Amino acid sequence: PLLILRKTNRFVSILEEDATVKDGAPDIRGVVHGKSLSGPAEARFLGKPVLVHVKHWGFSFTEALWNIVLDIFTGIPKEVIFQSGLSIGFVDILNTYLRLLSIQLHLLSADATSKLKAKFADVLKMFGETNAEGCHAWWATVVDGSEVRNILVSCDLLSPQHAIESIRSAK
Repeated sequence: PLLILRKTNRFVSILEEDATVKDGAPDIRGVVHGKSLSGPAEARFLGKPVLVHVKHWGFSFTEALWNIVLDIFTGIPKEVIFQSGLSIGFVDILNTYLRLLSIQLHLLSADATSKLKAKFADVLKMFGETNAEGCHAWWATVVDGSEVRNILVSCDLLSPQHAIESIRSAK
């Protein structure tokens, strides 16, 4: 188990690369593609349309890959992953999943993440049961400019009541 945890940064790199949209990527079975709720944007420069290539992170991902990585880590004993794993980098895995789910929430493909979201919710539940103090400490950290607890609430992975209770207990 510790050998897998030592490679956490490699798993994060693989997931980050998978969620980076590639221009002209062919439709591959199992890859979820999101589309903006507001539709395509038009780029203009000096009043004329211009061609812009934008790389969006989190607009597409390979669902099977993301599920398998969670399966790998949940196969590690809970005491190891949620105690020792936190100092080795498992939090980076959690943050990467949280970023993807929060981005997918704002896309037309949000329903496609239901299985992944359920599996991630199970991981979070195990985290809270195994190491409540570490879990609450993670909730207070910041990812992409927002506290983790706020992102969890917006993704319906944490109730507002639990979030408020965690803030009160931290004081």
